This record gives sequence, C-alpha cells and structure tokens, in this order.
Amino acid sequence: MKREPVVIALGGNAISPHDERDTIENQFAHTFATARRLAELVASGWDRMVVIHGNGPQVGNALARVEYAKDIAPVLPLDICVADTQGGMGYMIQQCIRNALDEAGIDAQVLSVVTQVEVDPADPSFGEPSKPIGPDRRLVASPKPVAVIEADVVKALCEARVIVIAGGGGGVPVVRTASGLQGVEAVVDKDHTAALLARDIGAPMLVILTDVEGIYEGFGTPDPKLIKKIVASDLRRMLGSGVLAKGSMGPKAEAACNFVESGGTAAVIAGLDDPIGAVSGTSGTRIEAG
Repeated sequence: MKREPVVIALGGNAISPHDERDTIENQFAHTFATARRLAELVASGWDRMVVIHGNGPQVGNALARVEYAKDIAPVLPLDICVADTQGGMGYMIQQCIRNALDEAGIDAQVLSVVTQVEVDPADPSFGEPSKPIGPDRRLVASPKPVAVIEADVVKALCEARVIVIAGGGGGVPVVRTASGLQGVEAVVDKDHTAALLARDIGAPMLVILTDVEGIYEGFGTPDPKLIKKIVASDLRRMLGSGVLAKGSMGPKAEAACNFVESGGTAAVIAGLDDPIGAVSGTSGTRIEAG
C-alpha cells in the first residue's frame, strides 16, 4: 500500500450530471458508480485518500427550500446551507464508498468531516460578488480559501488509513473575529480548497476528476488536442490568455498550479472514469512545477 495520501476532487458529474434531474435516487446511483472507481483506486494501493466534492445543485436546492418556506420556517443563512449539504452529501458518499469497498472485499473505514474554510474578509470578491446561487440567482462572493480549519484532523484520519470525505462544496466559509470563527455569506471553489488541503496534509498528488479528459489545446475547435503534460508556468500563461473558461476549467487549472507551486509533486486533471490512469500517468493532463 502507498504510504502517501492522495486528494481526489470530484466534479459535478460524479454525483449530479447537468443533463439529468438531480433526484436523490439519481444522485445515489451516480455516487455509487463513482465510489466503485474509487474503490478500485484503493485496491491498487492508494488507501490513504481524501475525497472533496462540489455541491452546486444541492446547495441551490437547499436555498430554494429556504426561499419557498420563508413564511413558515426560520430562514437559513448560506453558511448553514453549505454545512447541511456537506453533511447530507457526505453521508451519501460515505455510504456509497463503504458499500463499494465491501463489494470489492476491502476492509477500510470511511468518515465524513464537516469542514470549515477560513477566508479573508478583505478578499476582493466581497466587494464584487459574482457567483450566482439559488433560485433567484443572486450574486455572492467567492473568496479564495486561506486555511482549512480541520486540516490536522483530516491528516490524522488519513494517516490512520481512514478514507476521509472533507471540504464538501469548498468548505463552510468562515472569518476570524474577536469572538472566534464566524460563517459568512459566500461560496468557496472546491478545487482551490482541495489544493490547499492537499498541501496541508502533505499529499504529493492532487487529482481533479471532471467531465472532460483533461486540458485541451484548441478546446472548442474542430481539432482539439489533449495536453498530456504541462508545467505550471506554461499553464499560467494559458490562464492569462483567457483560453480556459473562468467558470469551468479555469479554477481547476489555477488550483493545480497553486498546488504544485506550493510543493506538490503533481496535479492531474482527468476524466471521471479513470482515476487509476490519472494517478499512474496514463490519462488526463499532468501539471508539474517545472
């Protein structure tokens, strides 16, 4: 078994494909299919694993329920909705991974951690909110994470060979005040949280699994070419040129650069169907510091 941990960031298609109703039944079905692939990764030796997931559709649904019930139930702030979806989705992912491990005959424990992520109250995004959420698509801030509050807990669990689900939806955004931590009305990009947590627990590899096979040169053209390997400085230049979409591949590429530039060995952006290929170097786009 590998002694080093791996951090896996799951894209939305792992749980709620955009072209399908995100019913609980559908979410469980897709989550179990994803869990089987993760169980294969555990079986191949990566038994120290941290899983991070998005929560876009789910937190939107939670906010819709808040909006529709505002006259008969207390209004829930966004940080509580993020925490609620962390718990509910963590339960679902935890159960599906547990069942997939049992199916494969693998003896391992799985645990979800409701995770807080510190953000800077002076982050520019608070002055220019740009992330649409909820049924009314109101705009909220999307600040960069500066610390994962429960990083040491996640690291200790990982070292004990517990498969950890953490940082769901990017984590519950909090700021430090004179009286302690306090939730704020914001959302944090889960790939940036994954990169930060991977650094803090000493993971040499960050794997971002999404609905495309990696980063393409000429994406959207008749002849796109998969970039199999790239150094962070070249990827930064691609980000600066605007060829990577800000709402999809852009944050993933930036998170990958942040991770390898902070000491990580490699980050891989790959398709959801092949996590083993992603860690072994046979699929996806591998990003290194250079």
